[in-house]
Amino acid sequence: MSRKIHEALTRLAKREAKHIPVDVDGTTMKLSGAVHSWQERDAARGVTGSAPAVRVIVNEWRVV
Repeated sequence: MSRKIHEALTRLAKREAKHIPVDVDGTTMKLSGAVHSWQERDAARGVTGSAPAVRVIVNEWRVV
């Protein structure tokens, strides 16, 4: 059961990531754009937060 939930969250994050502009400058990542809920924002943030060279993540998302 937990594997299926994890797989669904991964699909959600991948789908939403297509709509999130990402700008990387050195070790800083800036994320902007819009998501449809705080849950989508958190799922996308979890995926981007795992980037190995990123030290700072600036979130400029709008929840619409």
